[in-house]
Amino acid sequence: MLCFVLGVVLLPVSGLVRGGVARWAFGLGTLLFLGQVLREERMKKAKARNAKIGQRMIEMKLYFWTNKIAKGEGRIIPKHAWGSGMLRIEPNDAHGIRGRKPLAFHSPLELPFVIERALIEHGIVLHPTRRMQKYTVT
Repeated sequence: MLCFVLGVVLLPVSGLVRGGVARWAFGLGTLLFLGQVLREERMKKAKARNAKIGQRMIEMKLYFWTNKIAKGEGRIIPKHAWGSGMLRIEPNDAHGIRGRKPLAFHSPLELPFVIERALIEHGIVLHPTRRMQKYTVT
């Protein structure tokens, strides 16, 4: 359950707080904290496995359309493309990632949304890097 009140996100966090009493949390710091708690819970359930070189990375491919820019069938203008295309996460047996339909984008401004959607659809969890720590609250 999510509630939006004057631009503030309210979340019930009774399952995350001891005592069993329903409590409400709000603000970006709380959302980041809840994300950290959920990420830690997933890590407890995840099991490490061996992977060959070349299978350790999770790969995304970005395709930009190049059709109908140059005149004539099958011709291109080098280094020219439309601002739309497809994004695809490559299959990877070591990570348990299966092939799915690519996701379309119609502007480079849509790329962050499309990347996030692809990660969620494949169940990929990102862990914050040292540079991202300035955005997290502990």
